[in-house]
Amino acid sequence: MNTSVLNSSGRFNATMQIIGLEDVSFNVTEFAIPSISLPIPEQVTPFSNIPLHSDKPIFDDLNITYIVDEQLKNWLSLYNTAIGHSYPIEYENRCNVAMPHDTFAYIHIYNSRNRNILSVKFHNVILTNVGELSFTTTDNSSAGLTMTSTATFK
Repeated sequence: MNTSVLNSSGRFNATMQIIGLEDVSFNVTEFAIPSISLPIPEQVTPFSNIPLHSDKPIFDDLNITYIVDEQLKNWLSLYNTAIGHSYPIEYENRCNVAMPHDTFAYIHIYNSRNRNILSVKFHNVILTNVGELSFTTTDNSSAGLTMTSTATFK
């Protein structure tokens, strides 16, 4: 009996859902759950400094690589959000930003039978980078051209 939660090829299926961008989905091909660091404050004494437990966790960025859909909807939704939050061309662009500042994102991981085995919720994600569009052709003529991109969230 195979007890592995990943499929036999060692690959997983994952999707990302961003609250505020419900009309698009992100088929994630690569990601890592961000690491967490705990800076150690110290109590200073005349003899030696005493380390204390941290009260401020610091999370690394969430970096994803995803497949861009044929109409570029998922990439354009992130691109328009970045433009709207940073330097809108017109005032209307700033008013119509789809992704609010205090939004949530979910990454759902599926096993080989396409059953959800883990969902990770990210609180208050902020888009910090929309990657370039990468085009890849494969040797298999039926697959054609694949578009991927990356995105970074705080």
